[in-house]
Amino acid sequence: PFSVRPLPGATVSMPLNWSEVNSRLDPTAFTIRTAIDRMEQLRADPVLRAIEERPDLGATLQELSEVLSAQKGDADAESVEPKTDA
Repeated sequence: PFSVRPLPGATVSMPLNWSEVNSRLDPTAFTIRTAIDRMEQLRADPVLRAIEERPDLGATLQELSEVLSAQKGDADAESVEPKTDA
């Protein structure tokens, strides 16, 4: 997640905390010159928890499949119901 983009200013892709994602967010503020200071201020890598928790991708995909199937079933049921004019 810390790749330098080949652009003027050498901006860096930077993990964020959700609280930082707002209208004041300025992606150009994260550069090769500011990345180390930012991580030192955070005192922890925001991505670390996702890496350490080792989510069960298979179970997550199964759950997503079930949710999408249920939604599709609801949409199919709605499409065969006769529409009445009020």
